Amino acid sequence: MNMAILDKNNIATTSGVLTVFNYDGKTGEYLDSCEEYLSEGVGLPANSCIEAPPKTSTGYIARRVGDVWDVVEDHRGKTLYSTETGQSVTISELGALPVNSTELVPNTPYDKWDGKEWVTDEIAQHDADIATATQQRAELLVLANAAITPLTDAVDLGMAAEEETVLLNNWRRYRVQLNRIEMDAAPNINWPEMPTQKNK
Repeated sequence: MNMAILDKNNIATTSGVLTVFNYDGKTGEYLDSCEEYLSEGVGLPANSCIEAPPKTSTGYIARRVGDVWDVVEDHRGKTLYSTETGQSVTISELGALPVNSTELVPNTPYDKWDGKEWVTDEIAQHDADIATATQQRAELLVLANAAITPLTDAVDLGMAAEEETVLLNNWRRYRVQLNRIEMDAAPNINWPEMPTQKNK
């Protein structure tokens, strides 16, 4: 079969077959090639050209920019971590890796980048552990106070059963134990056992 002949506007002046190279209309990345039959007066299909793309190596793709091919890095789908915030980001665009990023995964939310690797900021981590333990103790004290108030009323009014008096003492003891916890020991705190109806 005859080969199509194109004019300077890529319109066939002679009907025939041509190998065309297709690229993505949005990213310009090379997709594939195929044989196209062009009738006289017909132009190339959309997002295609007759120039073959350059060969590429792993991690690179050919991309059509205007009327020429170039080669660009392709890291799409790769997960990186900001060396400034430690936050992860999945690459979705063609091009070089963003600055201030690394493929190394931080070990904790308190890691800082030292230029080569992640190093845990132990002071920040310990402060966070203390804050978490302090919040936990506050919540437990709310529960203890809620249990102690009605039991105290029953004892003060002489209306408490023996087990209620015992339970009140257990809750008071528990509250004292909570208040004596050294928060600086966080996260290695041995929390006291919360009283139950069966505690004696």
